[in-house]
Amino acid sequence: MPIINIDYKGLTSRIGSVSIDDESNINELIDAIAADEGLDTNYYTISKLDDPSNTLSTVYGDSTTAITDLGFINDDVVICTPNQVGTKEARQIQKLNIAAATRAADSNARATYDITQLPTQYNENNLIDNPNTGGLVIGRPWIEQAWTLPAGMDRNEPYNGSGGSNPTVPGAQYRTAAARGVPIYSASGITFNDLSASALDSISNETVGLYRRKYVGTLLSTYGAWTDYLSTWFTDPTRGPISQATFEVDEYVSFGLRTDLGAENGYTLEWKGYLKAPVTGNMRFFVDVDDDIMIWIGASALAPTKDNYLLAQSGNTRSGTNGITVVAGKYYPVRMAFIEYGGAEQFQIFANSSAGATVYNGQDLDWAHNSATKGY
Repeated sequence: MPIINIDYKGLTSRIGSVSIDDESNINELIDAIAADEGLDTNYYTISKLDDPSNTLSTVYGDSTTAITDLGFINDDVVICTPNQVGTKEARQIQKLNIAAATRAADSNARATYDITQLPTQYNENNLIDNPNTGGLVIGRPWIEQAWTLPAGMDRNEPYNGSGGSNPTVPGAQYRTAAARGVPIYSASGITFNDLSASALDSISNETVGLYRRKYVGTLLSTYGAWTDYLSTWFTDPTRGPISQATFEVDEYVSFGLRTDLGAENGYTLEWKGYLKAPVTGNMRFFVDVDDDIMIWIGASALAPTKDNYLLAQSGNTRSGTNGITVVAGKYYPVRMAFIEYGGAEQFQIFANSSAGATVYNGQDLDWAHNSATKGY
Protein backbone atom coordinates (compact mmCIF):
# COMPACT_ATOMS: atom_id res chain seq x y z
CA MET A 1 0.00 0.00 0.00
CA PRO A 2 1.47 3.39 -0.95
CA ILE A 3 2.40 5.93 1.71
CA ILE A 4 0.02 8.89 1.85
CA ASN A 5 1.46 12.26 2.88
CA ILE A 6 -1.09 14.36 4.71
CA ASP A 7 -0.97 18.03 5.61
CA TYR A 8 -2.91 18.92 8.71
CA LYS A 9 -3.37 21.61 11.31
CA GLY A 10 -2.90 20.03 14.72
CA LEU A 11 -3.42 20.77 18.39
CA THR A 12 -0.64 23.31 18.52
CA SER A 13 -2.01 25.22 15.50
CA ARG A 14 0.99 24.34 13.38
CA ILE A 15 0.72 23.08 9.85
CA GLY A 16 2.36 19.70 9.84
CA SER A 17 2.89 16.80 7.49
CA VAL A 18 2.62 13.15 8.43
CA SER A 19 2.79 9.93 6.46
CA ILE A 20 0.39 7.04 6.89
CA ASP A 21 -0.27 3.84 4.99
CA ASP A 22 -4.01 4.37 4.74
CA GLU A 23 -5.88 7.63 5.21
CA SER A 24 -8.89 5.71 6.47
CA ASN A 25 -6.92 4.11 9.30
CA ILE A 26 -7.73 6.52 12.12
CA ASN A 27 -5.46 4.84 14.68
CA GLU A 28 -2.47 5.14 12.38
CA LEU A 29 -3.29 8.78 11.79
CA ILE A 30 -3.56 9.43 15.53
CA ASP A 31 -0.17 7.81 16.11
CA ALA A 32 1.45 9.81 13.31
CA ILE A 33 0.10 13.12 14.56
CA ALA A 34 0.97 12.17 18.13
CA ALA A 35 4.59 11.70 17.08
CA ASP A 36 4.61 15.07 15.32
CA GLU A 37 3.00 16.86 18.26
CA GLY A 38 5.06 15.12 20.90
CA LEU A 39 1.96 14.31 22.95
CA ASP A 40 0.54 11.13 24.43
CA THR A 41 -2.02 9.59 22.05
CA ASN A 42 -4.31 9.09 25.04
CA TYR A 43 -4.69 12.88 25.25
CA TYR A 44 -6.79 13.27 22.14
CA THR A 45 -8.48 11.63 19.21
CA ILE A 46 -9.16 12.59 15.60
CA SER A 47 -12.49 13.32 13.94
CA LYS A 48 -13.59 13.92 10.38
CA LEU A 49 -16.46 16.27 9.66
CA ASP A 50 -18.85 15.05 7.01
CA ASP A 51 -19.93 18.64 6.59
CA PRO A 52 -17.15 21.19 7.23
CA SER A 53 -19.72 23.76 8.30
CA ASN A 54 -20.71 21.61 11.28
CA THR A 55 -19.18 22.25 14.68
CA LEU A 56 -19.94 18.77 16.03
CA SER A 57 -18.99 15.39 14.73
CA THR A 58 -18.96 11.79 15.76
CA VAL A 59 -15.61 11.43 17.45
CA TYR A 60 -13.82 8.13 17.15
CA GLY A 61 -14.07 6.55 20.59
CA ASP A 62 -16.24 9.36 21.99
CA SER A 63 -19.57 10.32 20.45
CA THR A 64 -20.36 13.09 22.96
CA THR A 65 -17.42 15.48 22.76
CA ALA A 66 -17.99 18.95 21.34
CA ILE A 67 -15.21 19.84 18.92
CA THR A 68 -13.79 22.89 17.20
CA ASP A 69 -12.52 23.01 13.65
CA LEU A 70 -8.70 23.15 13.76
CA GLY A 71 -7.83 22.38 10.16
CA PHE A 72 -8.18 20.01 7.25
CA ILE A 73 -6.82 16.93 5.56
CA ASN A 74 -7.24 17.05 1.80
CA ASP A 75 -10.98 17.53 1.27
CA ASP A 76 -12.01 16.43 4.76
CA VAL A 77 -11.91 18.53 7.89
CA VAL A 78 -9.91 16.86 10.63
CA ILE A 79 -10.35 17.61 14.29
CA CYS A 80 -7.99 16.97 17.19
CA THR A 81 -10.05 16.80 20.36
CA PRO A 82 -9.18 16.02 23.98
CA ASN A 83 -10.17 12.57 25.14
CA GLN A 84 -12.08 12.16 28.39
CA VAL A 85 -9.27 10.79 30.56
CA GLY A 86 -9.68 9.57 34.17
CA THR A 87 -9.87 12.16 36.91
CA LYS A 88 -10.33 15.92 36.96
CA GLU A 89 -6.66 16.16 37.82
CA ALA A 90 -5.68 14.04 34.80
CA ARG A 91 -7.86 16.18 32.53
CA GLN A 92 -6.29 19.35 33.89
CA ILE A 93 -2.80 17.98 33.26
CA GLN A 94 -3.92 16.95 29.77
CA LYS A 95 -5.07 20.48 28.98
CA LEU A 96 -1.85 21.95 30.36
CA ASN A 97 0.30 19.58 28.32
CA ILE A 98 -1.55 20.55 25.16
CA ALA A 99 -1.24 24.23 26.05
CA ALA A 100 2.47 23.72 26.79
CA ALA A 101 3.00 22.32 23.29
CA THR A 102 1.21 25.34 21.84
CA ARG A 103 3.33 27.75 23.85
CA ALA A 104 6.55 25.97 22.91
CA ALA A 105 5.59 26.09 19.23
CA ASP A 106 5.07 29.85 19.60
CA SER A 107 8.43 30.26 21.41
CA ASN A 108 6.60 31.53 24.48
CA ALA A 109 8.95 31.97 27.46
CA ARG A 110 6.17 30.53 29.64
CA ALA A 111 6.05 27.15 27.93
CA THR A 112 6.40 25.02 31.07
CA TYR A 113 4.15 24.73 34.09
CA ASP A 114 4.18 23.62 37.70
CA ILE A 115 1.09 21.57 38.54
CA THR A 116 1.50 22.40 42.24
CA GLN A 117 0.99 26.09 41.46
CA LEU A 118 -2.52 25.83 40.03
CA PRO A 119 -4.70 28.50 41.67
CA THR A 120 -6.95 25.65 42.80
CA GLN A 121 -5.07 22.39 43.00
CA TYR A 122 -6.50 19.01 42.13
CA ASN A 123 -6.03 15.75 43.99
CA GLU A 124 -7.56 13.29 41.54
CA ASN A 125 -11.27 14.28 41.67
CA ASN A 126 -10.99 16.53 44.70
CA LEU A 127 -10.02 20.18 44.96
CA ILE A 128 -7.47 21.20 47.56
CA ASP A 129 -6.28 24.53 48.91
CA ASN A 130 -4.94 27.41 46.86
CA PRO A 131 -1.13 27.12 47.05
CA ASN A 132 -0.66 30.85 46.55
CA THR A 133 -1.32 32.18 50.04
CA GLY A 134 -0.87 35.75 48.90
CA GLY A 135 -3.81 35.45 46.52
CA LEU A 136 -4.09 34.42 42.89
CA VAL A 137 -1.07 35.33 40.79
CA ILE A 138 -1.50 36.12 37.10
CA GLY A 139 0.21 33.55 34.91
CA ARG A 140 0.25 30.62 37.29
CA PRO A 141 0.92 27.77 36.90
CA TRP A 142 3.04 28.92 33.94
CA ILE A 143 6.72 29.44 34.67
CA GLU A 144 8.79 32.10 32.96
CA GLN A 145 12.38 31.18 32.22
CA ALA A 146 14.37 33.51 34.44
CA TRP A 147 17.60 31.52 34.45
CA THR A 148 20.56 31.78 32.10
CA LEU A 149 22.24 28.56 31.04
CA PRO A 150 26.00 28.87 31.60
CA ALA A 151 28.21 28.21 28.60
CA GLY A 152 28.98 24.51 28.27
CA MET A 153 26.34 23.36 30.75
CA ASP A 154 23.79 20.73 29.74
CA ARG A 155 20.31 21.13 31.18
CA ASN A 156 20.07 17.48 32.23
CA GLU A 157 23.53 15.96 32.78
CA PRO A 158 24.57 13.93 34.64
CA TYR A 159 22.00 11.41 33.45
CA ASN A 160 20.69 8.93 36.01
CA GLY A 161 22.99 5.97 36.32
CA SER A 162 25.73 7.49 34.17
CA GLY A 163 29.39 7.02 34.87
CA GLY A 164 30.83 4.86 32.11
CA SER A 165 30.85 4.66 28.34
CA ASN A 166 27.06 4.66 28.16
CA PRO A 167 25.29 7.72 29.66
CA THR A 168 22.25 5.70 30.78
CA VAL A 169 23.88 2.46 31.99
CA PRO A 170 26.44 2.32 34.81
CA GLY A 171 29.91 1.70 33.47
CA ALA A 172 33.33 1.02 34.94
CA GLN A 173 33.19 4.18 37.04
CA TYR A 174 29.87 3.20 38.62
CA ARG A 175 30.87 0.96 41.52
CA THR A 176 28.81 -1.72 43.22
CA ALA A 177 28.37 -1.72 47.00
CA ALA A 178 30.76 -4.66 47.25
CA ALA A 179 33.42 -2.97 45.14
CA ARG A 180 33.00 0.20 47.15
CA GLY A 181 33.61 -1.80 50.33
CA VAL A 182 30.24 -1.20 51.99
CA PRO A 183 30.50 -3.22 55.22
CA ILE A 184 28.13 -5.87 56.49
CA TYR A 185 25.71 -4.32 58.97
CA SER A 186 27.00 -3.26 62.38
CA ALA A 187 25.22 -1.05 64.92
CA SER A 188 28.44 -0.04 66.62
CA GLY A 189 28.56 3.67 67.41
CA ILE A 190 25.45 4.51 65.36
CA THR A 191 22.30 6.32 66.43
CA PHE A 192 19.26 5.05 64.53
CA ASN A 193 16.39 7.42 63.80
CA ASP A 194 13.03 5.69 64.28
CA LEU A 195 10.94 6.73 61.26
CA SER A 196 7.65 5.10 62.32
CA ALA A 197 5.91 8.50 62.53
CA SER A 198 6.50 9.17 58.83
CA ALA A 199 5.68 5.67 57.52
CA LEU A 200 3.07 5.40 54.75
CA ASP A 201 1.34 2.28 53.46
CA SER A 202 1.14 3.72 49.95
CA ILE A 203 1.69 6.93 48.01
CA SER A 204 -0.60 8.65 45.54
CA ASN A 205 0.24 8.46 41.84
CA GLU A 206 3.14 6.14 42.61
CA THR A 207 5.84 6.24 39.95
CA VAL A 208 9.19 4.42 40.08
CA GLY A 209 12.23 6.55 40.90
CA LEU A 210 12.86 9.82 42.69
CA TYR A 211 12.01 13.15 41.06
CA ARG A 212 15.26 14.99 40.31
CA ARG A 213 15.80 18.59 39.20
CA LYS A 214 18.92 20.50 38.24
CA TYR A 215 19.70 24.12 39.19
CA VAL A 216 22.32 26.67 38.20
CA GLY A 217 24.70 27.62 41.02
CA THR A 218 25.78 26.02 44.30
CA LEU A 219 23.38 25.56 47.20
CA LEU A 220 26.22 25.96 49.72
CA SER A 221 28.92 28.64 49.68
CA THR A 222 31.78 26.15 49.94
CA TYR A 223 32.61 22.53 50.70
CA GLY A 224 30.79 21.17 53.76
CA ALA A 225 29.09 24.45 54.67
CA TRP A 226 25.96 22.67 55.93
CA THR A 227 24.79 25.69 57.94
CA ASP A 228 24.24 27.54 54.64
CA TYR A 229 21.34 25.27 53.73
CA LEU A 230 18.04 27.04 53.02
CA SER A 231 15.16 25.22 51.33
CA THR A 232 14.06 28.53 49.79
CA TRP A 233 17.24 28.53 47.69
CA PHE A 234 15.39 26.34 45.19
CA THR A 235 12.49 28.80 44.77
CA ASP A 236 14.62 31.50 43.12
CA PRO A 237 13.61 31.31 39.42
CA THR A 238 17.00 32.64 38.30
CA ARG A 239 18.46 29.29 39.39
CA GLY A 240 15.94 27.08 37.60
CA PRO A 241 15.01 24.31 37.55
CA ILE A 242 16.80 24.03 34.22
CA SER A 243 16.24 20.28 33.73
CA GLN A 244 13.65 19.00 31.26
CA ALA A 245 10.79 16.75 32.31
CA THR A 246 11.97 13.85 30.13
CA PHE A 247 15.10 13.49 32.26
CA GLU A 248 13.74 14.27 35.72
CA VAL A 249 12.80 10.77 36.91
CA ASP A 250 15.85 9.02 38.38
CA GLU A 251 15.51 5.27 38.93
CA TYR A 252 19.19 4.77 39.76
CA VAL A 253 19.39 7.60 42.34
CA SER A 254 23.14 7.71 41.69
CA PHE A 255 25.69 8.54 39.04
CA GLY A 256 29.24 7.25 38.92
CA LEU A 257 32.45 9.22 38.48
CA ARG A 258 31.81 10.80 35.13
CA THR A 259 34.06 9.78 32.29
CA ASP A 260 31.29 9.50 29.69
CA LEU A 261 30.18 13.13 29.97
CA GLY A 262 32.13 16.36 30.03
CA ALA A 263 32.75 17.81 33.49
CA GLU A 264 30.51 20.71 34.52
CA ASN A 265 30.97 23.26 37.30
CA GLY A 266 28.60 25.18 39.55
CA TYR A 267 25.32 23.30 39.69
CA THR A 268 23.00 21.68 42.24
CA LEU A 269 20.69 18.66 42.02
CA GLU A 270 17.69 17.95 44.24
CA TRP A 271 15.87 14.60 44.54
CA LYS A 272 12.43 14.17 46.15
CA GLY A 273 10.21 11.15 46.77
CA TYR A 274 10.07 8.03 48.89
CA LEU A 275 12.11 5.00 49.89
CA LYS A 276 10.20 1.74 50.17
CA ALA A 277 11.89 -0.09 53.05
CA PRO A 278 13.25 -3.49 51.96
CA VAL A 279 13.42 -4.87 55.51
CA THR A 280 12.07 -4.50 59.01
CA GLY A 281 14.84 -3.32 61.27
CA ASN A 282 17.76 -0.92 60.99
CA MET A 283 19.42 0.41 57.86
CA ARG A 284 22.67 2.28 57.41
CA PHE A 285 23.52 4.49 54.43
CA PHE A 286 26.86 5.22 52.79
CA VAL A 287 27.84 7.51 49.92
CA ASP A 288 30.62 8.22 47.48
CA VAL A 289 30.45 11.91 46.61
CA ASP A 290 32.42 14.58 44.83
CA ASP A 291 31.64 17.25 45.85
CA ASP A 292 28.86 17.46 48.52
CA ILE A 293 25.61 15.69 49.41
CA MET A 294 22.89 16.27 52.03
CA ILE A 295 20.27 13.57 52.73
CA TRP A 296 17.04 13.74 54.70
CA ILE A 297 14.87 10.63 55.30
CA GLY A 298 11.58 10.60 57.23
CA ALA A 299 9.57 13.62 58.38
CA SER A 300 12.64 15.85 58.06
CA ALA A 301 12.55 15.35 54.27
CA LEU A 302 9.22 17.21 54.16
CA ALA A 303 10.62 20.16 56.13
CA PRO A 304 14.40 20.04 55.62
CA THR A 305 16.71 22.36 57.55
CA LYS A 306 20.43 22.74 58.17
CA ASP A 307 19.97 20.92 61.48
CA ASN A 308 17.76 17.90 60.78
CA TYR A 309 19.52 16.04 57.94
CA LEU A 310 20.25 12.35 58.36
CA LEU A 311 23.58 12.42 56.59
CA ALA A 312 25.77 15.04 54.95
CA GLN A 313 29.12 14.34 53.35
CA SER A 314 31.81 16.37 51.66
CA GLY A 315 34.39 14.12 50.04
CA ASN A 316 35.29 11.67 52.81
CA THR A 317 34.11 13.96 55.63
CA ARG A 318 30.72 12.92 57.03
CA SER A 319 28.32 14.76 59.31
CA GLY A 320 25.30 13.33 61.14
CA THR A 321 24.23 9.76 61.68
CA ASN A 322 23.53 7.39 58.81
CA GLY A 323 21.03 5.06 60.50
CA ILE A 324 17.25 4.66 60.34
CA THR A 325 14.73 2.18 61.77
CA VAL A 326 12.04 1.11 59.29
CA VAL A 327 9.32 -1.45 58.56
CA ALA A 328 9.43 -3.52 55.38
CA GLY A 329 7.02 -2.35 52.68
CA LYS A 330 6.42 1.07 54.23
CA TYR A 331 7.23 4.27 52.35
CA TYR A 332 9.41 7.00 53.88
CA PRO A 333 9.95 10.53 52.50
CA VAL A 334 13.41 11.22 51.06
CA ARG A 335 15.14 14.42 49.99
CA MET A 336 18.70 14.77 48.74
CA ALA A 337 20.74 17.74 47.56
CA PHE A 338 23.98 17.36 45.59
CA ILE A 339 26.37 20.27 45.08
CA GLU A 340 29.07 20.43 42.41
CA TYR A 341 31.65 23.21 42.70
CA GLY A 342 34.19 22.12 40.10
CA GLY A 343 36.36 19.31 38.80
CA ALA A 344 35.31 15.67 39.13
CA GLU A 345 31.71 14.86 40.03
CA GLN A 346 29.90 11.77 41.28
CA PHE A 347 27.26 10.66 43.74
CA GLN A 348 26.48 7.06 44.61
CA ILE A 349 24.35 5.88 47.51
CA PHE A 350 24.64 2.46 49.18
CA ALA A 351 23.06 0.77 52.22
CA ASN A 352 23.08 -2.30 54.44
CA SER A 353 20.59 -3.59 57.00
CA SER A 354 20.20 -5.56 60.20
CA ALA A 355 18.16 -8.19 58.32
CA GLY A 356 21.17 -9.97 56.87
CA ALA A 357 24.37 -9.78 54.91
CA THR A 358 22.89 -7.96 51.88
CA VAL A 359 24.48 -4.70 50.82
CA TYR A 360 22.54 -2.44 48.46
CA ASN A 361 23.48 -0.29 45.49
CA GLY A 362 21.29 2.73 44.84
CA GLN A 363 19.34 0.97 42.08
CA ASP A 364 18.78 -2.11 44.28
CA LEU A 365 16.46 -0.10 46.51
CA ASP A 366 12.84 0.76 45.68
CA TRP A 367 12.45 4.51 45.14
CA ALA A 368 9.17 6.17 44.18
CA HIS A 369 7.53 9.57 43.89
CA ASN A 370 4.11 11.15 43.41
CA SER A 371 4.16 11.93 39.70
CA ALA A 372 1.32 14.48 39.97
CA THR A 373 3.07 16.64 42.55
CA LYS A 374 6.60 15.81 41.36
CA GLY A 375 7.70 14.54 44.73
CA TYR A 376 5.50 14.04 47.76
